[in-house]
Amino acid sequence: MIATKNIYATIVAFYLAKYDKIAIEHLGYKSFSEAFTKCAEKLGANKIYIKLRRDEFDPIYISGEKVGTIGRCPK
Repeated sequence: MIATKNIYATIVAFYLAKYDKIAIEHLGYKSFSEAFTKCAEKLGANKIYIKLRRDEFDPIYISGEKVGTIGRCPK
């Protein structure tokens, strides 16, 4: 069974992938690194988990700036 904190972390990751830099600004952070760290602290999750989940959503919402997501299939 998936822990509730991981479900919330996945939702945050989806939001970060879909809205990219707009999400960072909307959440009041200056960088993705800060967003991963602060969101993870608030959720009691691992910041790397949020980053990896965000990377899984990137092929769906490619912003054009992210390197390595073109042609990559989601897992």
